Amino acid sequence: MTPQGSNTQSPAHRFVFRLADVFPLDKPLSVPLLRLMMASNDVRHIQKLMLSKDERIGQNNAFENLVLNGEILHLERLLCGHLYEAGTAFRNIDIPHPELADTAVQGTEYEPSLQRLREIYASDPPGAFHRSFLYEVRNKFGFHYTPEAIRLKLEEFLRHAYLEGEIICAELSALSRYIIADHVSIGILQDILKAELPDLHDAFQKAIDKALSLASDLSDVVDLMLLPLREQHESVITKREAGTLSVDCKLGSATQKHEEQRAAEDESPKRGDASS
Repeated sequence: MTPQGSNTQSPAHRFVFRLADVFPLDKPLSVPLLRLMMASNDVRHIQKLMLSKDERIGQNNAFENLVLNGEILHLERLLCGHLYEAGTAFRNIDIPHPELADTAVQGTEYEPSLQRLREIYASDPPGAFHRSFLYEVRNKFGFHYTPEAIRLKLEEFLRHAYLEGEIICAELSALSRYIIADHVSIGILQDILKAELPDLHDAFQKAIDKALSLASDLSDVVDLMLLPLREQHESVITKREAGTLSVDCKLGSATQKHEEQRAAEDESPKRGDASS
């Protein structure tokens, strides 16, 4: 990436192709691949928003921090929901056609990424991360707002009388937030993670770190799975352009930290193998 003012410029390429030649309706994988691409787009976007907002924590006044914490929790819930949907799309391709991903990552540094994807998205183990965490977040307070889960939390709050209701009302309505609703969400999250309140922050951070790593693995593997499509259909590409995409400096910094953390996690098993 090259600097330009407060931002950096990331090199990018644009390809325009004849849709009917690459994704014909009579090709069995056309719809499943497009479904996976749609889910991957949403995961990438939420991941970008999360990394950008994380850099703002602690840089605002008390009101703004309350709002920001709730907004970050919302993005984290959305990430879990989209990752769950992406897993379904991935399995629907990978189970009948494992050779697509195997060939895509073979001999590359992304072989461990595919292995992690398959482990996390495994359909058999009942404790698989996608089922025990992503699915629960998606259904209870991510994509849905389950009345039963909300009622249970309200009953608990009222029974123990240890929580006051709180809202932030702003003159500009879009800046307002119902903090009590975020407290209910945190309570539901505590039940999903089966964590005591003092341990909840660490347990949730561990789960979100795993979700962010999963998002990166998904992006890498899907990119490689789609690369052969471009190579097989060079003749149907009607336009190629080179350009750049602007990267906010804070997002660039957050992304670099995330990638360094991910690389360190990849190295941990290797160090363990070397010492055994």
